[in-house]
Amino acid sequence: AAGLELLGFSTYFGARIPGLSLPLVAVVDFMGFRLICESVLPIDNATLVYGSSDGGKHVHKSNKDFSLMMESAGQHLGLGPQRAGKRRKKLWAATDVEGHIGRDRRFYVIDLARAMPPVPPQTVPLAGEEGVTEQQHLQRSLLCRHFRPELVQHYAALYCPMRPGAYSSFIADDEDRETYERQCMAAVKYLQEKMVSKVFENMYWTMQELSVTTEDPYGELHVPMSLHKFGVNLRYLGLVCKYLRTGAVRSNQRALAGLVPVLVVLYTEALARVLKRR
Repeated sequence: AAGLELLGFSTYFGARIPGLSLPLVAVVDFMGFRLICESVLPIDNATLVYGSSDGGKHVHKSNKDFSLMMESAGQHLGLGPQRAGKRRKKLWAATDVEGHIGRDRRFYVIDLARAMPPVPPQTVPLAGEEGVTEQQHLQRSLLCRHFRPELVQHYAALYCPMRPGAYSSFIADDEDRETYERQCMAAVKYLQEKMVSKVFENMYWTMQELSVTTEDPYGELHVPMSLHKFGVNLRYLGLVCKYLRTGAVRSNQRALAGLVPVLVVLYTEALARVLKRR
């Protein structure tokens, strides 16, 4: 969650919305623990003007200027509006993203761990989740498995914006809720069928170039950056490896030996991440 919070802040910061402020944020890894540190802001429950701070019981949208800023941010990021709460207020962010007008009169947005739409939740628990009920697993999935901002922007430009509140009970009264879920399912299918191949092509030709221009191409090919560039999460690393090993890909390559260095880098990254979890 700390990593997603940092990614959310980075994404909104990159949107460069005039007048919209964010706290200073850092993620600290120490002796197996991960903490997120944020600067103290001049805000409290009384300064809340957008979103909800109590699990959707009360949804705020009381300041026109702030609402316009969030709409601009949502459009820039490839997000669409959704209706939240019993009064079905139109929000351009997840319901639990909070907007405040601080005591210094600045406009702040916080709690951005769910800034991006969720990947359709899996019903089968993953390794390390033994004993977790299906409902608990679904809730965890919504909190920690989201689309990358690069994919959301790309998909919105080609097809339609996605909603960060999809699959959430916060928008249970939105009559288009099922449409939002279908959009997420279509987006993950697009990611798996289209973007994974783009990752392969980029990594393959980058490795070819590095083999000529550098002495250590294995150390220069950055796997996370290669995937994130196309909006592909690192959890799809196995899918990229599988794509590289299919007959269709091999038959289209002039030099099959060029696949081996890419596979070595991918398998090394995958092994390192598995060992990190142990």
